[in-house]
Amino acid sequence: MLVNKVSSRYAKSLISLAMEQGVLENVRQDMEVIANICLESKELVVVLKSPVIKAHKKEAILKAIFGATLSKMTNAFIDILVRKGRERHLPGIAQAFVEQYDRQKGIAKADITTAVAMDDETRAAMKDLVSSMGNHNEIVLNEKVNEVIIGGFIARLDDKQVDASVTRRLEELKKELNENPYIAEF
Repeated sequence: MLVNKVSSRYAKSLISLAMEQGVLENVRQDMEVIANICLESKELVVVLKSPVIKAHKKEAILKAIFGATLSKMTNAFIDILVRKGRERHLPGIAQAFVEQYDRQKGIAKADITTAVAMDDETRAAMKDLVSSMGNHNEIVLNEKVNEVIIGGFIARLDDKQVDASVTRRLEELKKELNENPYIAEF
């Protein structure tokens, strides 16, 4: 999903308004729901971007999908977006809102890839490792299982990555053996 300047500005304004009204947590939950649904449903994103579909139809579609699950402020915000013809930015606004909220609260989302599912002890160790990679108040792990890495883990946080997988180590050993200067080439 593309987050552009328009989306970022709307998200920033919505965060400010939600903080002012004391409903920041409710709006954050709503924006996470919207962002997740937009990621899962490409059809919804296409409908929101379509210039052919009229605004009242888009509003009806959004109300049918989200209905009473969204807070009063979020519904009012969506109504304003539709009235102003900015509904196509809703997926980006939702994503930008969540990112700005996380940044503001010091929450980091790390991707952890392992060969097998993690237990609680391993999860705690991963949180400690990721905490050492940056200065964050809270770490949220996005766990993935990929048997191809054979063992170990790959941890990604922002622009940092720690690759401690067995596959990576085997590749390094292969490279070392191929570059061995002590083997005479015939």
